Amino acid sequence: FALLRPEFLKSASTNLIRKSNRKLLICFGGSDFNNLTCKTVELLKSNSFFEEIIVVTGQVFSFRDQLQKLISLDCRIKWFENQTASQLLALMNVCQYALAPSSSIAFEILAAGCTWLGGYYIENQKYIYEGFKKINAFVDLGDLNNIDGNVFTESYLIQSQIFNKKTLIDGKSKLRILEYFKPYVNSTTN
Repeated sequence: FALLRPEFLKSASTNLIRKSNRKLLICFGGSDFNNLTCKTVELLKSNSFFEEIIVVTGQVFSFRDQLQKLISLDCRIKWFENQTASQLLALMNVCQYALAPSSSIAFEILAAGCTWLGGYYIENQKYIYEGFKKINAFVDLGDLNNIDGNVFTESYLIQSQIFNKKTLIDGKSKLRILEYFKPYVNSTTN
């Protein structure tokens, strides 16, 4: 049972075959108060694996100037702010990889079929992190506050493509929810 915005639910139910590429989406949420976006972009400066890096930030991201300077040094980086669900999904659909914390965006990444490079950076993300870790749903980066460049090596990232996330979220949660409640609806109408 995954609660998803309609765009991602529909995406999960399609059989879109993603072409393998070396594009990465980075999204640490609306505020990213730990500035993990800039720290990660800084780590990727000398990394040649990714041919394109798409950075998504929210309205209250307060490190715009720093990110703009980093972007000006690397033509592979494209920056998007305040994306709607449809816009975010479109960005995910062009990326093989997505780096994000264990929060609501993780479910969306899996619904879109990206290879999720995931972890946590605050306490309330650990529960989701541990649940996804048990089912081997992502490339485990652990505590994202301590991320280092070793996770972006070519051999590590190529090996990570074995993860098949499209089957974890299939877009049929609505049907499962209806089936779950059907006995209760039938018992109250009798």
